[in-house]
Amino acid sequence: MDDAATLTTRCSSLPLQHACPASAHAPPGEPRLKTNDSAATLGSAFHRAIASAVLADRMDADTIDEAAAVYGVDDRPELARLCWTGWRLWDTSLRRWFPEPRVEVEMRGTAHGLTLSGHADVLSQADREARVLDWKTGWADDGDPAPQVRGYAWLAMAGYGLVRARTWTVRVREQVADCDVLTWRQADDALRLVAERLRQADAYNPGPHCRWCPRALHCPALRQTLALSVEMLGYVVDEVVLPEEADKMLDVVRLVELACERARAGLKALVASHGGALPLKSGRELALDRQTQHPIVVTPDSMAIVAAECASDPDYCATLRFTKSAVEKAVKDNAPHGQKAAAWRQTLARLEEAGCLGETTTERLVVRRALPLINQET
Repeated sequence: MDDAATLTTRCSSLPLQHACPASAHAPPGEPRLKTNDSAATLGSAFHRAIASAVLADRMDADTIDEAAAVYGVDDRPELARLCWTGWRLWDTSLRRWFPEPRVEVEMRGTAHGLTLSGHADVLSQADREARVLDWKTGWADDGDPAPQVRGYAWLAMAGYGLVRARTWTVRVREQVADCDVLTWRQADDALRLVAERLRQADAYNPGPHCRWCPRALHCPALRQTLALSVEMLGYVVDEVVLPEEADKMLDVVRLVELACERARAGLKALVASHGGALPLKSGRELALDRQTQHPIVVTPDSMAIVAAECASDPDYCATLRFTKSAVEKAVKDNAPHGQKAAAWRQTLARLEEAGCLGETTTERLVVRRALPLINQET
Protein backbone atom coordinates (compact mmCIF):
# COMPACT_ATOMS: atom_id res chain seq x y z
CA MET A 1 0.00 0.00 0.00
CA ASP A 2 1.22 3.51 -0.79
CA ASP A 3 1.82 6.04 1.99
CA ALA A 4 1.07 9.00 -0.27
CA ALA A 5 -2.12 11.06 -0.21
CA THR A 6 -3.90 8.36 -2.20
CA LEU A 7 -3.65 4.86 -0.81
CA THR A 8 -3.65 1.91 -3.20
CA THR A 9 -4.80 -1.60 -2.39
CA ARG A 10 -6.71 -4.59 -3.77
CA CYS A 11 -10.03 -5.98 -2.62
CA SER A 12 -8.40 -9.31 -1.75
CA SER A 13 -6.18 -7.50 0.79
CA LEU A 14 -9.03 -5.72 2.55
CA PRO A 15 -10.02 -8.46 5.03
CA LEU A 16 -6.52 -8.48 6.55
CA GLN A 17 -5.93 -4.73 6.27
CA HIS A 18 -9.32 -3.88 7.73
CA ALA A 19 -8.67 -6.23 10.66
CA CYS A 20 -5.18 -4.76 11.23
CA PRO A 21 -4.35 -1.52 9.36
CA ALA A 22 -0.66 -1.74 10.35
CA SER A 23 -0.35 -4.88 8.23
CA ALA A 24 -0.41 -2.62 5.17
CA HIS A 25 2.34 -0.26 6.37
CA ALA A 26 5.59 -2.22 6.56
CA PRO A 27 8.72 -0.10 7.16
CA PRO A 28 11.11 0.11 4.17
CA GLY A 29 13.39 -2.91 4.00
CA GLU A 30 11.36 -5.10 6.39
CA PRO A 31 11.47 -8.73 5.16
CA ARG A 32 8.10 -9.99 4.01
CA LEU A 33 6.79 -13.41 4.89
CA LYS A 34 5.63 -15.43 1.90
CA THR A 35 2.19 -16.78 2.70
CA ASN A 36 1.80 -18.93 -0.43
CA ASP A 37 1.24 -22.57 0.45
CA SER A 38 -0.53 -25.66 -0.84
CA ALA A 39 -3.92 -24.27 0.21
CA ALA A 40 -3.33 -21.09 -1.82
CA THR A 41 -2.17 -23.13 -4.81
CA LEU A 42 -5.26 -25.31 -4.54
CA GLY A 43 -7.47 -22.22 -4.39
CA SER A 44 -5.85 -20.70 -7.49
CA ALA A 45 -6.33 -23.93 -9.44
CA PHE A 46 -9.97 -24.12 -8.34
CA HIS A 47 -10.63 -20.56 -9.49
CA ARG A 48 -9.15 -21.31 -12.91
CA ALA A 49 -11.19 -24.49 -13.31
CA ILE A 50 -14.50 -23.07 -12.11
CA ALA A 51 -14.08 -19.96 -14.30
CA SER A 52 -13.56 -22.16 -17.35
CA ALA A 53 -16.55 -24.30 -16.39
CA VAL A 54 -18.87 -21.30 -15.95
CA LEU A 55 -17.92 -19.99 -19.40
CA ALA A 56 -18.18 -23.42 -21.06
CA ASP A 57 -21.34 -24.30 -19.12
CA ARG A 58 -19.89 -27.62 -18.02
CA MET A 59 -17.33 -29.08 -15.63
CA ASP A 60 -15.25 -32.07 -16.74
CA ALA A 61 -12.08 -33.94 -15.84
CA ASP A 62 -10.02 -32.23 -18.57
CA THR A 63 -10.81 -28.80 -17.12
CA ILE A 64 -9.69 -29.95 -13.67
CA ASP A 65 -6.53 -31.63 -15.00
CA GLU A 66 -5.56 -28.51 -16.95
CA ALA A 67 -5.90 -26.30 -13.85
CA ALA A 68 -3.94 -28.80 -11.75
CA ALA A 69 -1.11 -28.80 -14.31
CA VAL A 70 -0.93 -25.00 -14.57
CA TYR A 71 -0.58 -24.54 -10.80
CA GLY A 72 1.34 -27.72 -9.99
CA VAL A 73 -1.34 -29.10 -7.65
CA ASP A 74 -0.18 -32.29 -5.93
CA ASP A 75 -3.54 -33.25 -4.43
CA ARG A 76 -5.54 -33.67 -7.60
CA PRO A 77 -8.41 -35.60 -5.89
CA GLU A 78 -8.93 -32.74 -3.43
CA LEU A 79 -9.00 -30.25 -6.31
CA ALA A 80 -11.53 -32.44 -8.13
CA ARG A 81 -13.72 -32.60 -5.02
CA LEU A 82 -13.71 -28.82 -4.67
CA CYS A 83 -14.36 -28.27 -8.38
CA TRP A 84 -17.30 -30.66 -8.57
CA THR A 85 -18.76 -29.27 -5.33
CA GLY A 86 -18.46 -25.71 -6.62
CA TRP A 87 -19.98 -26.69 -9.95
CA ARG A 88 -22.91 -28.39 -8.20
CA LEU A 89 -23.59 -25.21 -6.21
CA TRP A 90 -23.41 -23.13 -9.38
CA ASP A 91 -25.50 -25.46 -11.51
CA THR A 92 -28.28 -26.08 -9.00
CA SER A 93 -28.59 -22.74 -7.19
CA LEU A 94 -26.51 -19.83 -8.43
CA ARG A 95 -26.51 -19.72 -12.22
CA ARG A 96 -30.08 -18.36 -12.41
CA TRP A 97 -28.88 -15.12 -10.79
CA PHE A 98 -26.15 -14.51 -13.37
CA PRO A 99 -27.41 -13.86 -16.91
CA GLU A 100 -24.54 -13.83 -19.42
CA PRO A 101 -21.91 -14.29 -16.70
CA ARG A 102 -18.38 -12.94 -17.06
CA VAL A 103 -15.49 -14.34 -15.04
CA GLU A 104 -12.29 -12.91 -13.54
CA VAL A 105 -13.41 -9.34 -14.36
CA GLU A 106 -10.72 -6.78 -13.46
CA MET A 107 -12.05 -3.49 -12.01
CA ARG A 108 -10.47 -0.32 -10.66
CA GLY A 109 -11.73 2.90 -9.09
CA THR A 110 -10.72 5.79 -6.81
CA ALA A 111 -12.69 7.50 -4.06
CA HIS A 112 -12.12 8.87 -0.55
CA GLY A 113 -8.36 8.97 -1.13
CA LEU A 114 -8.24 5.25 -1.87
CA THR A 115 -7.51 3.61 -5.22
CA LEU A 116 -9.08 0.16 -5.13
CA SER A 117 -8.71 -2.65 -7.63
CA GLY A 118 -9.72 -6.27 -7.84
CA HIS A 119 -11.30 -8.90 -10.05
CA ALA A 120 -14.71 -10.42 -9.50
CA ASP A 121 -14.86 -14.20 -9.83
CA VAL A 122 -18.26 -13.96 -11.55
CA LEU A 123 -20.01 -10.75 -12.60
CA SER A 124 -23.38 -10.04 -14.25
CA GLN A 125 -25.82 -7.15 -14.58
CA ALA A 126 -29.62 -7.20 -14.39
CA ASP A 127 -32.20 -4.49 -13.68
CA ARG A 128 -29.51 -1.87 -12.94
CA GLU A 129 -28.12 -4.27 -10.35
CA ALA A 130 -24.62 -5.72 -10.22
CA ARG A 131 -24.42 -9.44 -9.46
CA VAL A 132 -21.07 -10.43 -7.92
CA LEU A 133 -19.93 -13.89 -6.81
CA ASP A 134 -16.78 -14.62 -4.80
CA TRP A 135 -15.62 -18.23 -4.39
CA LYS A 136 -13.92 -19.22 -1.11
CA THR A 137 -12.06 -22.55 -0.86
CA GLY A 138 -10.79 -22.07 2.70
CA TRP A 139 -12.70 -22.52 5.93
CA ALA A 140 -15.27 -20.36 7.67
CA ASP A 141 -12.75 -19.16 10.29
CA ASP A 142 -10.26 -17.91 7.68
CA GLY A 143 -11.44 -14.33 8.19
CA ASP A 144 -14.34 -11.98 7.46
CA PRO A 145 -14.75 -11.61 3.67
CA ALA A 146 -17.24 -8.73 3.96
CA PRO A 147 -14.74 -5.87 3.27
CA GLN A 148 -13.50 -7.68 0.15
CA VAL A 149 -16.94 -8.42 -1.27
CA ARG A 150 -18.22 -4.91 -0.51
CA GLY A 151 -15.18 -3.61 -2.38
CA TYR A 152 -16.21 -5.62 -5.43
CA ALA A 153 -19.75 -4.30 -5.09
CA TRP A 154 -18.53 -0.69 -5.01
CA LEU A 155 -16.25 -1.21 -8.03
CA ALA A 156 -19.03 -2.85 -10.05
CA MET A 157 -21.56 -0.12 -9.30
CA ALA A 158 -19.03 2.68 -9.89
CA GLY A 159 -17.70 1.15 -13.08
CA TYR A 160 -21.02 0.38 -14.70
CA GLY A 161 -23.26 3.14 -13.32
CA LEU A 162 -25.47 0.78 -11.31
CA VAL A 163 -27.55 1.65 -8.24
CA ARG A 164 -27.48 -1.63 -6.35
CA ALA A 165 -25.35 -4.75 -5.96
CA ARG A 166 -26.23 -8.28 -4.94
CA THR A 167 -23.26 -10.34 -3.75
CA TRP A 168 -22.68 -14.00 -2.97
CA THR A 169 -19.82 -15.32 -0.89
CA VAL A 170 -19.68 -19.03 -1.65
CA ARG A 171 -17.83 -21.20 0.87
CA VAL A 172 -17.24 -24.29 -1.22
CA ARG A 173 -16.12 -26.61 1.58
CA GLU A 174 -19.15 -25.80 3.73
CA GLN A 175 -21.42 -25.75 0.64
CA VAL A 176 -22.90 -22.45 1.77
CA ALA A 177 -23.64 -19.27 -0.23
CA ASP A 178 -24.11 -16.08 1.80
CA CYS A 179 -26.06 -13.40 -0.07
CA ASP A 180 -26.05 -9.66 0.66
CA VAL A 181 -27.65 -6.63 -1.03
CA LEU A 182 -26.06 -3.16 -1.01
CA THR A 183 -27.25 0.17 -2.36
CA TRP A 184 -24.75 2.57 -3.88
CA ARG A 185 -24.82 4.76 -0.77
CA GLN A 186 -24.22 1.82 1.56
CA ALA A 187 -21.27 0.62 -0.50
CA ASP A 188 -19.80 4.12 -0.77
CA ASP A 189 -20.15 4.74 2.99
CA ALA A 190 -18.47 1.39 3.66
CA LEU A 191 -15.56 2.30 1.36
CA ARG A 192 -15.13 5.67 3.09
CA LEU A 193 -14.87 3.97 6.48
CA VAL A 194 -12.38 1.46 5.08
CA ALA A 195 -10.22 4.26 3.66
CA GLU A 196 -10.22 6.08 7.00
CA ARG A 197 -9.26 2.92 8.85
CA LEU A 198 -6.45 2.01 6.45
CA ARG A 199 -4.73 5.34 7.13
CA GLN A 200 -4.10 4.29 10.75
CA ALA A 201 -0.56 3.07 10.09
CA ASP A 202 0.16 2.44 13.78
CA ALA A 203 -3.11 0.61 14.51
CA TYR A 204 -1.98 -2.94 15.34
CA ASN A 205 -4.61 -5.54 16.09
CA PRO A 206 -3.08 -9.02 16.55
CA GLY A 207 -5.49 -11.89 16.08
CA PRO A 208 -6.14 -15.08 14.08
CA HIS A 209 -5.74 -13.08 10.86
CA CYS A 210 -2.00 -12.84 11.63
CA ARG A 211 -1.53 -16.21 9.92
CA TRP A 212 -2.05 -14.46 6.55
CA CYS A 213 0.03 -11.37 7.31
CA PRO A 214 3.33 -10.86 5.45
CA ARG A 215 4.59 -8.85 8.46
CA ALA A 216 3.96 -11.63 10.98
CA LEU A 217 7.61 -12.64 11.47
CA HIS A 218 8.66 -9.14 12.50
CA CYS A 219 5.48 -7.66 13.94
CA PRO A 220 6.26 -6.17 17.38
CA ALA A 221 2.62 -6.23 18.45
CA LEU A 222 2.23 -9.92 17.63
CA ARG A 223 5.38 -10.87 19.54
CA GLN A 224 4.27 -8.97 22.62
CA THR A 225 0.71 -10.28 22.44
CA LEU A 226 1.86 -13.89 22.11
CA ALA A 227 4.02 -13.60 25.21
CA LEU A 228 1.14 -12.11 27.22
CA SER A 229 -1.28 -14.69 25.81
CA VAL A 230 0.80 -17.64 26.98
CA GLU A 231 1.12 -16.06 30.41
CA MET A 232 -2.64 -15.43 30.55
CA LEU A 233 -3.47 -19.01 29.63
CA GLY A 234 -1.29 -20.21 32.48
CA TYR A 235 -3.38 -18.26 34.93
CA VAL A 236 -6.77 -19.48 33.71
CA VAL A 237 -6.09 -23.21 33.41
CA ASP A 238 -7.79 -23.88 36.74
CA GLU A 239 -10.07 -20.86 36.77
CA VAL A 240 -13.54 -20.21 35.38
CA VAL A 241 -13.63 -17.75 32.48
CA LEU A 242 -16.19 -15.03 33.05
CA PRO A 243 -18.86 -14.80 30.31
CA GLU A 244 -17.95 -11.19 29.51
CA GLU A 245 -14.33 -12.27 28.91
CA ALA A 246 -15.11 -15.27 26.70
CA ASP A 247 -14.55 -13.45 23.39
CA LYS A 248 -11.19 -12.06 24.55
CA MET A 249 -10.12 -15.47 25.78
CA LEU A 250 -11.04 -17.02 22.42
CA ASP A 251 -8.76 -14.51 20.67
CA VAL A 252 -5.98 -15.46 23.08
CA VAL A 253 -6.47 -19.15 22.35
CA ARG A 254 -6.43 -18.54 18.60
CA LEU A 255 -3.20 -16.54 18.78
CA VAL A 256 -1.47 -19.28 20.73
CA GLU A 257 -2.83 -21.83 18.25
CA LEU A 258 -1.34 -19.75 15.45
CA ALA A 259 2.08 -19.81 17.09
CA CYS A 260 1.76 -23.57 17.62
CA GLU A 261 0.77 -24.12 13.97
CA ARG A 262 3.87 -22.32 12.77
CA ALA A 263 6.09 -24.18 15.22
CA ARG A 264 4.55 -27.49 14.12
CA ALA A 265 5.12 -26.61 10.46
CA GLY A 266 8.75 -25.85 11.23
CA LEU A 267 9.18 -29.16 13.05
CA LYS A 268 7.59 -31.05 10.15
CA ALA A 269 10.00 -29.40 7.73
CA LEU A 270 12.92 -30.32 9.99
CA VAL A 271 11.83 -33.95 10.28
CA ALA A 272 11.20 -34.16 6.53
CA SER A 273 14.74 -32.89 5.87
CA HIS A 274 16.02 -35.89 7.90
CA GLY A 275 14.11 -38.40 5.80
CA GLY A 276 10.95 -38.46 7.92
CA ALA A 277 12.52 -39.52 11.23
CA LEU A 278 14.66 -37.33 13.52
CA PRO A 279 16.67 -39.09 16.29
CA LEU A 280 16.17 -37.61 19.77
CA LYS A 281 18.55 -37.59 22.74
CA SER A 282 16.15 -39.84 24.65
CA GLY A 283 16.81 -42.65 22.23
CA ARG A 284 13.41 -42.21 20.62
CA GLU A 285 12.67 -40.41 17.36
CA LEU A 286 10.36 -37.69 16.10
CA ALA A 287 8.65 -38.97 12.96
CA LEU A 288 6.03 -38.05 10.39
CA ASP A 289 3.02 -40.35 10.55
CA ARG A 290 1.12 -40.29 7.26
CA GLN A 291 -2.61 -41.02 7.25
CA THR A 292 -4.71 -41.52 4.13
CA GLN A 293 -8.41 -40.77 3.74
CA HIS A 294 -10.77 -41.38 0.83
CA PRO A 295 -13.35 -38.56 0.49
CA ILE A 296 -16.19 -38.72 -2.00
CA VAL A 297 -15.46 -36.72 -5.14
CA VAL A 298 -18.60 -34.87 -6.21
CA THR A 299 -19.18 -35.79 -9.87
CA PRO A 300 -22.29 -36.59 -11.90
CA ASP A 301 -21.50 -40.30 -11.39
CA SER A 302 -21.20 -40.05 -7.61
CA MET A 303 -24.38 -37.99 -7.39
CA ALA A 304 -26.26 -40.58 -9.45
CA ILE A 305 -25.00 -43.42 -7.24
CA VAL A 306 -25.99 -41.65 -4.03
CA ALA A 307 -29.36 -40.63 -5.42
CA ALA A 308 -30.07 -44.25 -6.42
CA GLU A 309 -29.23 -45.45 -2.90
CA CYS A 310 -31.13 -42.72 -1.07
CA ALA A 311 -34.20 -41.71 -3.02
CA SER A 312 -36.03 -41.91 -6.30
CA ASP A 313 -36.16 -38.11 -6.61
CA PRO A 314 -33.59 -37.10 -9.25
CA ASP A 315 -33.11 -33.73 -7.50
CA TYR A 316 -32.36 -35.39 -4.17
CA CYS A 317 -28.63 -34.65 -4.28
CA ALA A 318 -29.24 -30.95 -4.80
CA THR A 319 -30.36 -30.74 -1.17
CA LEU A 320 -27.61 -32.94 0.31
CA ARG A 321 -24.39 -31.61 1.82
CA PHE A 322 -22.03 -33.89 -0.05
CA THR A 323 -19.61 -34.80 2.73
CA LYS A 324 -18.79 -38.43 3.42
CA SER A 325 -20.49 -38.34 6.83
CA ALA A 326 -23.64 -36.73 5.38
CA VAL A 327 -23.83 -39.28 2.57
CA GLU A 328 -23.32 -42.16 5.01
CA LYS A 329 -26.14 -40.87 7.20
CA ALA A 330 -28.45 -40.42 4.21
CA VAL A 331 -27.77 -43.95 2.92
CA LYS A 332 -28.29 -45.53 6.32
CA ASP A 333 -31.44 -43.52 7.00
CA ASN A 334 -32.92 -44.84 3.76
CA ALA A 335 -31.87 -48.48 4.32
CA PRO A 336 -34.14 -51.04 6.07
CA HIS A 337 -33.49 -51.90 9.69
CA GLY A 338 -30.68 -54.43 10.01
CA GLN A 339 -29.27 -53.60 6.55
CA LYS A 340 -27.87 -50.13 7.18
CA ALA A 341 -24.19 -51.09 7.44
CA ALA A 342 -24.45 -53.35 4.40
CA ALA A 343 -26.09 -50.57 2.39
CA TRP A 344 -23.25 -48.20 3.24
CA ARG A 345 -20.61 -50.79 2.29
CA GLN A 346 -22.40 -51.35 -1.01
CA THR A 347 -22.50 -47.62 -1.72
CA LEU A 348 -18.79 -47.25 -0.98
CA ALA A 349 -18.02 -50.18 -3.28
CA ARG A 350 -20.02 -48.62 -6.11
CA LEU A 351 -18.36 -45.26 -5.58
CA GLU A 352 -14.91 -46.85 -5.61
CA GLU A 353 -15.70 -48.85 -8.75
CA ALA A 354 -16.84 -45.65 -10.49
CA GLY A 355 -13.64 -43.84 -9.49
CA CYS A 356 -15.52 -41.43 -7.23
CA LEU A 357 -13.37 -41.84 -4.12
CA GLY A 358 -10.40 -39.52 -3.89
CA GLU A 359 -7.31 -39.86 -1.76
CA THR A 360 -5.88 -37.28 0.63
CA THR A 361 -2.83 -37.74 2.82
CA THR A 362 -2.14 -35.87 6.04
CA GLU A 363 0.96 -35.90 8.19
CA ARG A 364 1.18 -35.63 11.95
CA LEU A 365 4.18 -35.56 14.26
CA VAL A 366 4.66 -38.55 16.57
CA VAL A 367 7.34 -39.53 19.05
CA ARG A 368 8.11 -43.23 18.84
CA ARG A 369 10.73 -45.79 19.70
CA ALA A 370 13.54 -45.49 17.19
CA LEU A 371 13.41 -48.18 14.55
CA PRO A 372 16.43 -50.50 14.70
CA LEU A 373 19.07 -50.12 12.02
CA ILE A 374 19.62 -53.17 9.83
CA ASN A 375 23.19 -54.41 10.00
CA GLN A 376 24.44 -54.67 6.46
CA GLU A 377 27.74 -56.36 7.44
CA THR A 378 28.28 -60.02 6.67
